[in-house]
Amino acid sequence: MTEKFVIGIDSSTQSTKAIVWNEKGQPVSEGRAPISMKMPQPGHAEQDPHEWWDSFKIALRQAVQEIDPKRVEGLSISNQRETVAFLDQDGTSLHDAMVWLDQRAQLEVEELSRILGARKIHQITGKPVDTAPVLYRLKWLSNNKPEVLEKTHRILDVQGYLVFRLTGTAKTSWTSADPFGTFDIQKKVWSSTLLDQVGVRSDQFPEALCPGEEIGKISEKCASEFNLPMNLKIFAGGGDGQC
Repeated sequence: MTEKFVIGIDSSTQSTKAIVWNEKGQPVSEGRAPISMKMPQPGHAEQDPHEWWDSFKIALRQAVQEIDPKRVEGLSISNQRETVAFLDQDGTSLHDAMVWLDQRAQLEVEELSRILGARKIHQITGKPVDTAPVLYRLKWLSNNKPEVLEKTHRILDVQGYLVFRLTGTAKTSWTSADPFGTFDIQKKVWSSTLLDQVGVRSDQFPEALCPGEEIGKISEKCASEFNLPMNLKIFAGGGDGQC
């Protein structure tokens, strides 16, 4: 009987890990590659989104070296949460991604708490007001670098970015959308009440789907690059913390 595999990816703060699993749920092989961090100013923590992809490719290639990649039947991604990338219409990064460690938006936490009310923000998102959720960094960009938001076509979490690179379509899971602090956790949609206050639209964000749901199929280009099956299914994963 021909053995089949699935691949789990963890794109975390410091590295990407890729693990191949067999049908018995046993790890077969793995790959790892680092991701660097930039701290251009005190309290600022940033990464180049293209490095997420480069690290992903290295880890994935290492992981499939010991198997026949054509026997892989699915792939799913877990990711560092509350980290956000800003892409133009061509998928080029307009500003280094702001990492969950970033503390620049302390004034914006106070500003949005005053405008919307901390309790209302908590009710919509399930998140107490804090610098970690992306909501406040979006407000920081609106206040300090509005030209970046004006040119931004896609606002993506790490999973959403990697799925976009793999499939050509920006999609993510509820559990990756949730830590952004812009997601209505009861309605499972991006909250226009919050987005209106930071000058962005819901269609700039990836479509958010239930974890475990099929989120897309790998592009012909990527399938060829990694010697994976054409139309390999990608499944919605989750934030690394929830996983």
